[in-house]
Amino acid sequence: LAGLTFSEVRRYFTRAIPIGVIRAYEGELECLLNPEGDMILEDDDRIASVADSFDDCEPAASPKWGTASASSVADSERVIATSDHRRILVLGWSHKVASILDELAHYGTQQFHIDILSVVSVVERDAALPASFPDQMTVTQLEGDYTKWSLLQTINWASYDNVVVIGSDWLGSSEATDARSVLGYSAVRSILEDVDDPPRLLVEVMDPSNTELFEERPGEVLVSPAILSHMLAHATLRSELTAVFESLFGPRGAELFFRPASDFDLVGTTVTFSHVQDVVGQRGAIALGIRRTNSVNGIPDAPVLNPGATSRWTLGPEHEIVVLTDYE
Repeated sequence: LAGLTFSEVRRYFTRAIPIGVIRAYEGELECLLNPEGDMILEDDDRIASVADSFDDCEPAASPKWGTASASSVADSERVIATSDHRRILVLGWSHKVASILDELAHYGTQQFHIDILSVVSVVERDAALPASFPDQMTVTQLEGDYTKWSLLQTINWASYDNVVVIGSDWLGSSEATDARSVLGYSAVRSILEDVDDPPRLLVEVMDPSNTELFEERPGEVLVSPAILSHMLAHATLRSELTAVFESLFGPRGAELFFRPASDFDLVGTTVTFSHVQDVVGQRGAIALGIRRTNSVNGIPDAPVLNPGATSRWTLGPEHEIVVLTDYE
């Protein structure tokens, strides 16, 4: 595949989705996720792919789908625009909060206003945070118990874009941490039912078995120990994946997004996933899968990642495309 462009190379895979190139620079591996379509692969490049198994990453002898031309899009078409100001409410406290704030501080010129509400004293929390933050970030420390209904009723929920329930690390056990997170989530969810434009809700849990408590309920659940163990296992087996994770979870470069199928004029059509990849690729992004929102309860189903180039979909307004694209 050396000498071909990245757009051309992607057409050789039917059971895997190439998402980037790992290239050595001065002895160090650098991962280029969602590169320009006209980027030419070199002999020593490695292709990073999303696949069910390593065997699925074997390319075909000839292109199997897509258009022959490697179109190059304008920079403005490669970028997903987002709100220039985001308000986030963090409920709870752990050592992860400092890392989260550091990550957000590197997101370009986007403005962040972050309120942190916890029973842990402000003095103790301030000691774990930097003395100052970038101009585009404002952090406000609040003291209070987010599991108390009377306190939750005083919060202007509609003013926030996101609410994050952090798994507190001061309780001494994962069971106690998850119990408090579930209690807080349930109280917040009840409050948000009466909010016209509610913020997105994310809750962190420590025990994967507790995710069953959130089935068919609004909001997203993150099992951080499970994610960390998966990343460690992958990097242990293939050390070059460390460069992929650093690029994917860093503040710059490519990011994961859910985009409505209507953004790509795919609503009302029956298409193969290879056609979805072609259309999304012409916008300077990479299609990784499809997610549908349940029409009964309005809750998104689990995304179907790497469904295979020949799989067929009838897309409607309830469908979203999982894409890897640039963030602004």
